[in-house]
Amino acid sequence: MHLPSVLQLFSALSLRLWCTTTTTIINANETDRLALLAIKSQLHDPLEVTSSLTNSVNLCEWTGVTCASLRFINIADNGVQGEIPNELGNLVRLEKLILANNSFSGTIPTNLSLRSKLMLFFANRNILAGEIPAEIGNLFKLEKLSFCVIKLTGQLPASIQNLSSHLEADSNRNNFGGKIPESPGQLRSLFYLNVGGNQFSGMFLPVYNLSSLEMIYLHDNRLNGNLPPVIGAKLPNLRKIVIALNNFTGPLPDSFSNASNRERLELSYNQFRGKSIWRSAATSYSQRLNDDDQNHHGRQQNICYLPTGISNLVNLDSLATDSLKSIEELDLSSNNLSGQLPRLLVNLSFLVLLNLYNHFDGEVPTKGVFNNKTRISLAGNGKLCGGFDGLHSPSCHSKDQEKSLYSNW
Repeated sequence: MHLPSVLQLFSALSLRLWCTTTTTIINANETDRLALLAIKSQLHDPLEVTSSLTNSVNLCEWTGVTCASLRFINIADNGVQGEIPNELGNLVRLEKLILANNSFSGTIPTNLSLRSKLMLFFANRNILAGEIPAEIGNLFKLEKLSFCVIKLTGQLPASIQNLSSHLEADSNRNNFGGKIPESPGQLRSLFYLNVGGNQFSGMFLPVYNLSSLEMIYLHDNRLNGNLPPVIGAKLPNLRKIVIALNNFTGPLPDSFSNASNRERLELSYNQFRGKSIWRSAATSYSQRLNDDDQNHHGRQQNICYLPTGISNLVNLDSLATDSLKSIEELDLSSNNLSGQLPRLLVNLSFLVLLNLYNHFDGEVPTKGVFNNKTRISLAGNGKLCGGFDGLHSPSCHSKDQEKSLYSNW
């Protein structure tokens, strides 16, 4: 471990313990001391920065430790190995515990549930195994929970319905299975839910009590069935819904168009059908679309593009772009789209990249994005004609083609 990392660790611990003679404070200090010694025992510290942390030295004299109450532990990105120390469960005043991006193994200690003041727990990107302990439902004040990219198994415990605060839950990319329990549907203040990249099966989760939900990620599971018809009405604040790589079927609910603040909608690799699927989706898009991989909380005001995931909507039958006039990138490639090129594409004046690799036919327009060969890709559309000189398409000579010369271009 490098010196800055260790110093950052104990700076982040912000251990401020009132060094008084009262029994309560002395007992609390002792549990804090044992917890820190347990953490130290798992650190690789060749520079011996933590050498002052010994049983023979008063807690308030440890290097990097200031006396007050231990509420925040952050040892993220330190290469810590071993199991999560059980002593952490004895920190009665602990509010935030960040163990992310290390090599912790074993299981999640059940006695962490005894820390009723815990508001934030990040254990993501470790090599933990086993199940989420049911006792986690005792953390009534928990607001942010992240177990993503580890190896947890089993099912989500039903007890999470007790986590009634303004919760953000992330268990992306684990090995959870079975049906998504109804318990998340009881979290009336649930703000962000990510259970993508697991092995969940069954139907879409209940939405009737999730009016606060703004972001939901169910992608890359084994979910099936139709989306709830009332999803748009019951989730009025939903900005981002990512349900790609499942087996959802049926039409896209008309209620989707009720949400005027929709920013991200990823439906690719499902079995949705119906001519209104894109029309319903497109009219609910905001012109400010977010790159959620960068920041799932922020709003980037000037990004105007469609996610490349829509290129996999294999049953796309119609395209409505009236609400998307600020779009800069549009990729509809590798679908089974056919017929004439959508005439409204010419009106997208900000479009700088257009990929239409499909089975379109008819004349290629020469206005808008279509007058610049570096901005568009029309490969694979063997029945197109006309267009700009560099396209090398045949001339439109037949009467049938002349009728499709797009008087509206």
